[in-house]
Amino acid sequence: MELNRLQARVDEVLAEVRHPRVGAALALAEETGEVCDLVLKRECYGEAPDAQALAGELADVLVCVAELANAYGVDLAQAAADKLDDLGRRAPKWAQRLGPHLSEARDRMD
Repeated sequence: MELNRLQARVDEVLAEVRHPRVGAALALAEETGEVCDLVLKRECYGEAPDAQALAGELADVLVCVAELANAYGVDLAQAAADKLDDLGRRAPKWAQRLGPHLSEARDRMD
């Protein structure tokens, strides 16, 4: 689904129950916490991975991001394109400085 369509669909589905702006931000924090809880349980407490639960929570985060963007008039497709252009310019420097450390961390942690 394209980001513009996602934003329109979120507006449509949540029309009667959309959060006020601050509520949308808090809902995003709540859902992000639920993603973190699933990762914590798997990575630190040894629980079996639950890909379906993680997918559901990540989808909740995406819906919250779209709701928050809608509340503030942000075009997510444009914002994401702009951010990826910016990261494309900055990432090579990060790769030089952080690449070996991140590679080692991935080997240890993934």
